[in-house]
Amino acid sequence: MTPQQRPLNRASFLRNAKGRTLPWLMAWALAWGAGLAMAQPPVTVEHLEIGEPRLPAGTAQIIQVNLHNPARVAQTVRLVLRLSSQGEPLEGTMSREVRLAPDEHQRVFFKTQELIFEGSYQVDLNLYAHGSKKPLNLPGDELQEWFLVAGGETAPWAGRSSLRFKKPDLTWSRSSLKANGWLKGGKGVLRVDLVNIGGDVARNIQVRAMIFNVKLPNRMLPLANRQVSVLAPGDKIELELGFTVPENTMTGDYKVVLVADPGNKILELTKKNNRFVSPNAIRISYLNLVYPEENDRFEETGMFLFRWESRKFDRFKVQVGVDPNFENPEKFFDLPQGDKWAEEQEITPLSGELPGMLTALMDRYNATEAYWRVIGTSSTSEDTETTGVRQFSLQRRARPSEDTNPNEPSHP
Repeated sequence: MTPQQRPLNRASFLRNAKGRTLPWLMAWALAWGAGLAMAQPPVTVEHLEIGEPRLPAGTAQIIQVNLHNPARVAQTVRLVLRLSSQGEPLEGTMSREVRLAPDEHQRVFFKTQELIFEGSYQVDLNLYAHGSKKPLNLPGDELQEWFLVAGGETAPWAGRSSLRFKKPDLTWSRSSLKANGWLKGGKGVLRVDLVNIGGDVARNIQVRAMIFNVKLPNRMLPLANRQVSVLAPGDKIELELGFTVPENTMTGDYKVVLVADPGNKILELTKKNNRFVSPNAIRISYLNLVYPEENDRFEETGMFLFRWESRKFDRFKVQVGVDPNFENPEKFFDLPQGDKWAEEQEITPLSGELPGMLTALMDRYNATEAYWRVIGTSSTSEDTETTGVRQFSLQRRARPSEDTNPNEPSHP
């Protein structure tokens, strides 16, 4: 076998290629890679569609852009939507950056501002490659759409159907129901999030808040109502539902019920998640405990404060003890003591009362938790009401053991 016919092993190949072959291979690979990257087809707009071809004034429009990345690599693009009314551009633009995986189809939704002027509106879309200031070259019929607000001239696109995709799906994602009690006749606010996890736009969504007494679960009492004009797929709206508790509401423990689309007027993927029931009950009465909250902790050497609220009563007593049912008078005491009543809606006990009297009860009955409640009465009538019971704890300071003489020095 001649030297020319002898096969090269890896070491001899690299040795012979050094200085000649490798730089050429590296240059060729870089050029091929750059050419491959340049040859990747850009992201394209498959559809630019309008949610409703005709809208009443004061309504927001939903615009959908269908994108496709035909390339073999992921690409990021920036979408810029501009809105014009009667040929005059509206102030501001809507922009969103989207990343698409290889061969991915993706839908992007935009929600306009509320459109208050009647007439024709034009939507212009520009698509930019990542980091580029020059829009990609797209067919003109995919760059523009029109729609009409309120009455006026006949639209050239009349008769075209609205967007129709996978049905919407309404559900609740968060609710702020931390209150332990509400006063009869008192005002409050429910803060909740309504989400559309489906694939189509939901419009004119009725939202209803109700309450029911836990002893009468089939008797719903209305609390608040609200209408949401539009909710796009994937969108969330934060609702603040103001309410007033009716004066004639029966005293007791209640749960809150939230229902989206109670009249079943919206076609959805499922109706099973339209309803939310609060896991914890809320006390409704003329007298409401405020502080300390359930399972709060006081320091034995700190300050003690009890606070409540009432719109009906003007004289109060706080009862504190180690009996959760307040049945044994030996296990609790009143604040203020004796025949006195507090006229304010809070009280700061004397040190001899708290922690003094409470720690004595805890030591005597070997208790680790304490309880409190409030009795309210009226100076102009014989009406009296007692709140529910709340539990709290007391952080005791360390005490020397009985076998230790505090005056005797310690030994190593």
